[in-house]
Amino acid sequence: MQKATMELTTMCFPMLSWWDELITGGFTQNYNINIRGGTDYMKYFASAGYQGDGDIYDLKKNDDFDPRHTYKRYNWRSNFDFNFTKSTKLSINIAGSMGYRNKSIDNDSPFNRILTESTSDHPIMYSDGNWGDDEEKNPVANMNLGGAKLRKTFQGWYDASLEQKLDFITKGLKVAAKVSYSSSSTTNTDVYRGGGSADQALKSIVRYHRVYDYANPVVNTDGTITYPMIEDKRLPTSESVPLPPGVTMWDGLDAYTRRFYYEFSVAYNRSFNDHNVSALALVNRKIYDERYTENNTQYMRFPNYNEDRVGRVTYNLERALPYGNEYLVSWFREVCPWRTVWFVPFVLLGMAAFGRTVYQEKYRQGTYKCQVPLFVG
Repeated sequence: MQKATMELTTMCFPMLSWWDELITGGFTQNYNINIRGGTDYMKYFASAGYQGDGDIYDLKKNDDFDPRHTYKRYNWRSNFDFNFTKSTKLSINIAGSMGYRNKSIDNDSPFNRILTESTSDHPIMYSDGNWGDDEEKNPVANMNLGGAKLRKTFQGWYDASLEQKLDFITKGLKVAAKVSYSSSSTTNTDVYRGGGSADQALKSIVRYHRVYDYANPVVNTDGTITYPMIEDKRLPTSESVPLPPGVTMWDGLDAYTRRFYYEFSVAYNRSFNDHNVSALALVNRKIYDERYTENNTQYMRFPNYNEDRVGRVTYNLERALPYGNEYLVSWFREVCPWRTVWFVPFVLLGMAAFGRTVYQEKYRQGTYKCQVPLFVG
C-alpha cells in the first residue's frame, strides 16, 4: 500500500530535482610511463600517457550508441640518438596523440534545460514505461535517447636530423641535414535517432502528457486513492511512433593539415689566436596544405611552398690594449654599433664594431672587441 501510494504521488504530483536526476560525480584519470636508457652507441627515451575525463551526467550507454560525455586521450613520444662515430650523429623523434570526445545530442544546452524545466508538470517516466513530457523538454529522455556525437582528433610529429663533422677536410667544418613531417586530422561520427537532425531526433522519442482530475479522487477497495485521467496526449503527435537511431555521419573528415620541412646546411667555425671566423650556408623548404570546415562548408587549400636560402660570414677580433689608451676605447664607444643597411632582395651587408673596457686593479688593462658580420640571404 505504501509503495502504491508513493507511485501515485510520483505520477500525479511529481516534484523533481532535475539536477539530482542528471548530475553526478565525475573524475579524471591520468597515467604516464617513461623509459630511458642506452649505450655509448645509442640512447633512447620513450613515453606513453593516458588521460580520461569521466561524465558528470548520469547517462546510460544503450545497445545503439553511447550518450555519455567522456574524453579519452592517448599520447606517445620517443627519441633515439645514434652516435655512429665521433663525427657522425643521427637523431630520430616521433610523437603523437589521439583523442576521443563523446557527448549526447541535444538541441539545447543541458544545463539550461536542467535549470529551467518544470519540476512538477510531469514525471520523468510513468509507471507503464512511457516518458513524461509536455513539449519535448524532458532532459533525461533527450540526453539518453536523442543520439551521440563522437569527435576524433589525431596529431603526429616525426623528424630526423643528421650531423657530420668534416674535420678531416679542415677543422671546424660540418654539414647537417634535417627532415620533419607533421599531420593532424579531425573526424566526426554522428548518430541521430530517426537519422535526421538534432531536432528530428528529439521528435523521434514518443512521450506522453497526462492530466488527472484531482477534484474527484477514487478510493479503491485496498484503501489506496487514484485520480481519473482526463487527458492522455501522445507527443509529438498522436500518430508518432518511436524511430530507431540512424548514422548520419561515420568518421566524416572535418579537418586535415600536413606540413613537410627539410633543410641542408654547411657550417664552419674556427678560432686562430685572437681571430674567430664562422660561416653558414643554409637551404630549407616548407610545404603546407590543409582541408577545413567553416560554416558547414568544406574547403581545400592548395599546397603552399616556402623556400629560404641564407648565407652568413662572421669575423671576430679580440685583443688586449694598455689601459692608458683611453682615446681608442672612447672612439669605439662613439662609432658602434653602426647602422645596418638592407638591400633587395633580402641582402644585408652590415658592419658592427663595438668596444668595451674592463678595469682590473691588479693589471690595469682594457680590452676591445671588433666584430664584422656579413649576411647574404
